[in-house]
Amino acid sequence: MSIRSIAIKYHLRWELVKEIEKRSLERKYARVSAAHVRQIGIDEIHIGQNPDRIFRFSDDCS
Repeated sequence: MSIRSIAIKYHLRWELVKEIEKRSLERKYARVSAAHVRQIGIDEIHIGQNPDRIFRFSDDCS
C-alpha cells in the first residue's frame, strides 16, 4: 500500500506517514552490512492510471 493510500485511509498527513515509515526502515536496516555490495539496481514501475509505484531493488544489476 502506498504512503498516499495509507494517509487517506487513516486520515493522516502524508508527511507523518512518510516519517513513520522512514523511522521504521531506519530501525529495521540499522545493522545491514553493505561491505561486499559493489552495485545496486533500482527500478521504479508505474502501472496504468494508478498513482502508486512499485520499486524493485536488486544487487546483481544484470
